[in-house]
Amino acid sequence: MRTTWLRCAATAALAAIPLVGSAQIRLAVRTEHQVYLQYETAHAFVTIYNDGENVLSICDGATGACSRLEFLIEKRGGDTVRRVQDGSPVGRLQILPGEQRELVVDLTQWYDVREMGRYLVRAALVVDGEYLLSEHSMLDVVRGLEILSVTRGVLGYAAMQRTYSLRYWRRDRHEFLFLTVDENPSELNQGVFQLGRLIRVAQPRLSVDARGNVEVYHQSSSKSFVRTTLRSDGDGVRFIDQRIELESGEPFPNVTEAPERPLRDPSLPR
Repeated sequence: MRTTWLRCAATAALAAIPLVGSAQIRLAVRTEHQVYLQYETAHAFVTIYNDGENVLSICDGATGACSRLEFLIEKRGGDTVRRVQDGSPVGRLQILPGEQRELVVDLTQWYDVREMGRYLVRAALVVDGEYLLSEHSMLDVVRGLEILSVTRGVLGYAAMQRTYSLRYWRRDRHEFLFLTVDENPSELNQGVFQLGRLIRVAQPRLSVDARGNVEVYHQSSSKSFVRTTLRSDGDGVRFIDQRIELESGEPFPNVTEAPERPLRDPSLPR
């Protein structure tokens, strides 16, 4: 799990929730994006402001002077999403009086949000068995729009095949290209890789050779093309390199137009 926090002066509206006595906790949650592809890593940002006079201690269990921070996630229709591992999504920390923290949590490592559909996400402080909730943030999980796919075997594993699917989705006013890899017969997802912005002028290309070398080539702007290489073997699928080029294949002169580094999802048991 990658969990970080920082002190900040957040501008988001926070829900004021009375904790104990005269203490006040302001709690808010937002997801990094509103829409995610299925199996893509979904990060949540939790802002906590301690407006009380006492230190707010957060740990694995909610006992006495120690509170617990977790999430309540509901599917459309009201069903509660199950946790996929025990422990605290944020570990142990203390927030001093007058201090504000923003915590970043990978929800997909802690909760089963694999199924496509809409989810309502709330942060919750658990104190003496009582849930003190933030306002909810909405999260949609979609399949994405497929451009093309190929299925290939895995070197050294005669019974194993992987399907490599190029999909796109609109995010932050731009369309982005993704590579998602599903394995048979295990039904494991071996990763969702964000390959950067996409403009649908030139048809993206996808190749996977017998040795497990994967290459994706797509157009990211009117003059730039992106070449991404990955490696697929018995250990999974991993990112190797990404280059931005002119249509001729020469390096693109303006590196500021390079796409974001691909993001890979850790696999969960499917």
